[in-house]
Amino acid sequence: MARTAKHRRPGSARPPAATGRSTASGSGKAPLWTAQDTRTALRLPFTLAMAVLLPENRRHDLLRRLVAIKVARRPLSVRLAERLLVPVFTVRRTIGDRTRFLTDLLFENELARLALFLRYRRRAPEPDIRVEGGEAVAAALAAGRGAILWVAPMAHASLVAKMAWHRRGWMVSHLSRYSHGSSSSRLGARLLNPFVCRVEDRYLAERVRMRRDEPAAVAVRVLRRRLRENRLVSITALPGQGENARPSFLGARIRLSLGPPRLAAGVNAALLPVFCWREDTDRFVVRIDPPLSLDAGPETATEAFARAFGALLERFPTQIAWPTAVGLFGEADEVP
Repeated sequence: MARTAKHRRPGSARPPAATGRSTASGSGKAPLWTAQDTRTALRLPFTLAMAVLLPENRRHDLLRRLVAIKVARRPLSVRLAERLLVPVFTVRRTIGDRTRFLTDLLFENELARLALFLRYRRRAPEPDIRVEGGEAVAAALAAGRGAILWVAPMAHASLVAKMAWHRRGWMVSHLSRYSHGSSSSRLGARLLNPFVCRVEDRYLAERVRMRRDEPAAVAVRVLRRRLRENRLVSITALPGQGENARPSFLGARIRLSLGPPRLAAGVNAALLPVFCWREDTDRFVVRIDPPLSLDAGPETATEAFARAFGALLERFPTQIAWPTAVGLFGEADEVP
């Protein structure tokens, strides 16, 4: 079985110890360590110092300059965004100047990473988070069938949505890949990813990890049990290991896992789309839409999700999670 954390009361000071450890184990197919891991390890002290020691205006100014340099150098993540995202957003004329788009895209995602590391500060400021649609969650729990929070991959969602749930007192079990954080290597997953997961786990009831050496069905069984217990489960809307749909998206097509709608249909749980975006420097919105209809099959549910996601990205194109969302537009092995 996938390792899961014991349930805890919302507001408790620390998560269970199990949630802060990676459950990924060794595999002959995954590298022990990568060049990207080395770059991440070298950057970590600087990122932590930048988040913890600098005032907000200095952080933003320095981040803008660093991002501009990165875009000018065109590393892999920037080239992928230019190749995969720019054509999609250009169809609807959502973006204008591509260099400005790429700069703002990287800035938004680096800002989200800094916000996470800011939580290592002893008295980190609390962001203003407005939750819209909380009644959909209340209705699902009142029906006694649980609900899946199907979270769109947006830059700030990974942390801010979890903070919003915690403030509401919602006990959420989050499905996580072993590579969540920054590394998919064996050693990197154990040493680097906990810097990210340790912060996020403060706001979760548990993290259900998909182990590298086990089929995804092992973790899914845990989620199914939670839903039958009338609990909340969160899953990021990305391609999966199993069958994926190809819904329309801003004049193109993306790949979305059919797993969440099938899981919801299998236990008669509600499937609630969740979107998170930054309104201002330290103000965020977490929007929970009404449950998607599952009567016409999982493909129809993915189409409805993709329409809502596309409509939001027409307003906030630079807030898509990158390179997390590479798999939506390209192949999973393209993720840098």
